[in-house]
Amino acid sequence: MDLSGIAVSDQSPIMAGQNYAYCTLITRSSYLAGVLILAHTLAKYKSAYPLIVLYTDTLPASSVRALELEAPHSNLILHRVDALLPRENVHVHLIAERFADTWTKLRVFELYKLDNYDKICYLDADMILRKNMDHIFDKQLPADDWIAANHACVCNLDKDPWAPEDWTKENCAYTA
Repeated sequence: MDLSGIAVSDQSPIMAGQNYAYCTLITRSSYLAGVLILAHTLAKYKSAYPLIVLYTDTLPASSVRALELEAPHSNLILHRVDALLPRENVHVHLIAERFADTWTKLRVFELYKLDNYDKICYLDADMILRKNMDHIFDKQLPADDWIAANHACVCNLDKDPWAPEDWTKENCAYTA
């Protein structure tokens, strides 16, 4: 299994016989605009690969319908998944309630077995692209069971009270 990290580059050609996709998760309507903008930027920069939108039953029907209407215009594949949560007897400390659905992002790994994808690049629903990044699928990893990831942004420009003290602009890989 191979999940490449995030990078930026010019457009790359489609390689015959490869089954690649981008993927994101939406669990509430407050992220609908973000998913639509992400889909729009993938289309704007001429990505050769679809965006699989994982969604749960917590997403209102009106938001699912909006995604269905956008799907043919932005190369979206809608895929309903069950929420993935820790067992009831397991205490999980969430630093912010908005991270409650984060476990469900792990459903992306089911796509390898269910839909036979070779590589999937997971993008958060509130991301925007500034260039085509299809070349990320060309990334070679040491073995088929490896994944790739990128650094967390720890600049904490919003001054979130839950963030550790060392989450500063000076310590962030993207702003330092």
